[in-house]
Amino acid sequence: MEPARTLHDICAFAHSNNVRAHATPKGTVLIVSRHSQNVKVFNQETEETREVASGHHTATITDICINVNRDVFLTAGDDSICVYDLTTCSLIRTLRNHTDTVLSVSSCEDMIVSGGMDFQLLVSNIEDGSRMAKLSGTNSRVTGNQTWVSKVVATPEFIFAG
Repeated sequence: MEPARTLHDICAFAHSNNVRAHATPKGTVLIVSRHSQNVKVFNQETEETREVASGHHTATITDICINVNRDVFLTAGDDSICVYDLTTCSLIRTLRNHTDTVLSVSSCEDMIVSGGMDFQLLVSNIEDGSRMAKLSGTNSRVTGNQTWVSKVVATPEFIFAG
């Protein structure tokens, strides 16, 4: 494990058009992916930097989220979602419930919500990865054609998708 970089070095790493990043609510941990299949985890409290997720996705990581209640972070890419332990950065499980690229992932309490290029919005159980709900066939109000689910947000009361 290498020492944490300066803020300047972290910004230099993240400087790209295709950066995905997410921080814990108190800002102590920052998870960043820069148009690759890997993520870097910067921990301000322990002054550690870890490179993780090497080889777990076969395509660029499209989204990152953190579920602090479960002490995990998730990455989306290709047709899968990877769940990692937030402390050790070890892979816990890989969910392959989508049939095409996963564009967005969000997690709240016991659920994972994801959407992608397969026109599906899926709700999965964070404990075992089983699918709890599936909504498919979203249509554009403008064209009437099916549209990708490009962004999802989960809260304890609501799921937002667009």
